[in-house]
Amino acid sequence: ISAVSKARKEQSLFNKEQDKKKSFSSSSTKIAQPTPPGKVLGKFIVPDWIRDRSSASLIVSKNNECIATIDLSKRDCFILGKQRELVHIPLEHDSISRQHIAIIHGQPDESLPLGWYLIDLNSVHGTFIEYLDSQSSSYSQRQKCKPNKP
Repeated sequence: ISAVSKARKEQSLFNKEQDKKKSFSSSSTKIAQPTPPGKVLGKFIVPDWIRDRSSASLIVSKNNECIATIDLSKRDCFILGKQRELVHIPLEHDSISRQHIAIIHGQPDESLPLGWYLIDLNSVHGTFIEYLDSQSSSYSQRQKCKPNKP
């Protein structure tokens, strides 16, 4: 009986871990309505340059471990962080702030292309972007995002 009980407990822990990983991803098939400029999302105000959306995926990782894959085509604006009531994608890690980053599709400046922009929302630990070298499948560059700048 104790071996069966132990196996059930291990399966239960495995299922909880899988549910936790699933909760990180934006798996909903519903396409959101456009986000209006000026809309207040917690401490973030949607900029006037927001527009459109395009097909892309974002891989969120910590210490080279994938903790979320986000289908960016579902929305034109995402807020990621710990505080579930104020974010579109909840992330649970000690280094994540309540509202950590915003991801917005648009064109912040005429000199920049229309596309996806990541904005650090003054997070405590900062936000870094690592670029994947498609030929070697390894990260080739790491860049720190400036707070409140696309």
